[in-house]
Amino acid sequence: MRHLILHIGNHKTGTTAIQKWIEANRALLAAQGIHDLPGEGEANAHGFVTYIDDTQIFPRGFRLDKPQHFAARLAEVPGEKVIVSSENFAFFFEQRAIETLARVVKPLFDRVQVVCYIRRQDRHAVSHHAEGARPDRRAEWELWGHGFTALPPPNPLQPLYLNYDKRLAKWEKAFGHESMVVRIYDRKLLIEGDAVADFAQVAGIDRTGAVTPDQTNEGLDRAKARLGHMINALTDDIPLAEALMRTTPNGTVPPRPTRAVARGFLQPYRASNRALNARLGLSPLPDLFDDDFDDLPEQPQLTWNDEEFNRILRALIRSFERSTARAAVPSADDLREAAVALTATQPLRALRLIGLALVQRPNGRVLREMHARLSAWIDEGKRGKPPDFRGLRDDPDEADPEEP
Repeated sequence: MRHLILHIGNHKTGTTAIQKWIEANRALLAAQGIHDLPGEGEANAHGFVTYIDDTQIFPRGFRLDKPQHFAARLAEVPGEKVIVSSENFAFFFEQRAIETLARVVKPLFDRVQVVCYIRRQDRHAVSHHAEGARPDRRAEWELWGHGFTALPPPNPLQPLYLNYDKRLAKWEKAFGHESMVVRIYDRKLLIEGDAVADFAQVAGIDRTGAVTPDQTNEGLDRAKARLGHMINALTDDIPLAEALMRTTPNGTVPPRPTRAVARGFLQPYRASNRALNARLGLSPLPDLFDDDFDDLPEQPQLTWNDEEFNRILRALIRSFERSTARAAVPSADDLREAAVALTATQPLRALRLIGLALVQRPNGRVLREMHARLSAWIDEGKRGKPPDFRGLRDDPDEADPEEP
């Protein structure tokens, strides 16, 4: 009996940790008859989905890229139980896209479970918005923008993603009520307080003997998140943004909105949360999620403290210093050393390098000698051994004489 576990996210609910755990424990899972559909070797199916609209992700979202190819790859996966995991399935907003996915997978399996983790909307938005501070995060940029506050201002696109009742109803329609496994992402409610342990129980995986990979996808602290949003708002140079973020150390103070702001952000979703809970029976709490905001400050935290400011400034200066050093024009000495290394194997290139060095140091005695000897050897048809310039150095007193 073939069984598909279709893990559809959401983002920021431990999905990367789950996927990395699966990747690290493939042998253990295979011994239990469990296999995953990997994309490019990793235990996620990101590579099998794409945008419906190439110009923008929202409001149409994602779809299967090549349904027949996806079906063929899925049919090749051995084992009685198969895991397909990608949080980008959470961006399947159109019923047609979900129905296409259902038509592809249902003939291949006797049973399908659609597993989704949901997080209280204000908490989710804080975490997902901070993720958008990283370089090249197109979906997060469109959905949350680049504001400096912990919670982004509401916009008409966000309910497409955050109205769990309406969004999951589309999956329920395509796969059936009995296929839906919806879990609340709250460490107080997860098995062992951990997303991996919780998913393993849902998927019927015995974790005995499993290895635990290093933690991945560490959340950004409030200062680094603000820096990332600033960079992304000012430039579309992804390599530059990556270098700046890579150089910046991460702190320990997470982005946090005030209690009042968080309550206000959650308010529009309370009715749909109650409707989802009434339909699927997910929580003993009528509103589905807890109403605890005690971990949030009462006053806004909009300014950087001295430690955060100095940490960010040091990282930026360090990054620019490295970039400047990489972009510096090679010195005459650098060019001479490169020419020495290439003389025996690529003499014409070595000669050009010596010529460039002479542009910087036209009166360099050793450079002039190297140029003359190498030119003569090339002109004579490269007879005999090439000149040996190892050990030659310009006399510092003669290298750069002043012009008369």
